[in-house]
Amino acid sequence: MKTTPTERLLKINAFKQQAVEATKYFTQREQKIIQLTITDTTAEVQIDYTAILAIDLPN
Repeated sequence: MKTTPTERLLKINAFKQQAVEATKYFTQREQKIIQLTITDTTAEVQIDYTAILAIDLPN
């Protein structure tokens, strides 16, 4: 299955910040790593994500 990335974070601090920010949007969430691809310069992770929203999203 070919998919398009929905988020791209270039530094660990950006990844941490996004994870902390996302906690206020959900009452429950589960992430399972489906596939992990690591090269000399990149890491790509395919994640199966399930969540229950805590708020209505604007979009």
